[in-house]
Amino acid sequence: QGVADGAVSTDAAPVEDLARKERKRIMELIESRGMQPGSYPKFEVAIKGQKVVVKFNVPSTCNISRLIVDLVTHIGLEAEQCVGGSEILLRAWDSAAARQITLNPPKTTASTGENKEDSLCILIFEPLVGSEYAVSPYEIEFIKPDSFSSKELEGLVSALKIAGQKDVKTSSGKASTKGSGQRYKHLPSIEKTVSDLEDMGVRVYGFDETSSVPMDGTVMWENIAGYEHQKR
Repeated sequence: QGVADGAVSTDAAPVEDLARKERKRIMELIESRGMQPGSYPKFEVAIKGQKVVVKFNVPSTCNISRLIVDLVTHIGLEAEQCVGGSEILLRAWDSAAARQITLNPPKTTASTGENKEDSLCILIFEPLVGSEYAVSPYEIEFIKPDSFSSKELEGLVSALKIAGQKDVKTSSGKASTKGSGQRYKHLPSIEKTVSDLEDMGVRVYGFDETSSVPMDGTVMWENIAGYEHQKR
């Protein structure tokens, strides 16, 4: 038993050393970017099989669309037919319990012989059940069987920075002042929501100065009478 335990420890040591080195590299890059503790979510560097995994949660205040675009920009390949754009391999799974997408950098050429299983994989997981869903709706994992490249580390740290920022458009409750958005300037989010629904032909009830309904921007189905087509 002692020999067996020693063998397992010896085999695991190189991967554990790699995980410690990767954490150090990430922290050095974070510090060089002037990112203060608390300005980005806490992250874990762990071992999954023989791969290093960097995992962190994304708060509900984060603009997840911006985060995904930023990831593709950092780790994707420049698209030949899309000036200034990048491309990446994406796979998606959808179920009643969760939604999940994986991002994989495509091969540079067909002759590289690169094994996709040995390259970077970014997993974005959105649980649809559980008590933590409303607080942190997304989980992100960076998975690599060896050291992250400088480009991949840049993408990881950039994702941490974006995850720590609030979506200004959502938190302010204001829309663009150009064009038709002019009428929404300085309106609370609930008024804009009701106005958007009315533009679709929906009448919304239960929201006035004497209503007991919280004015937090939430419209329930009970506030909309009929209009089954619009609800769908």
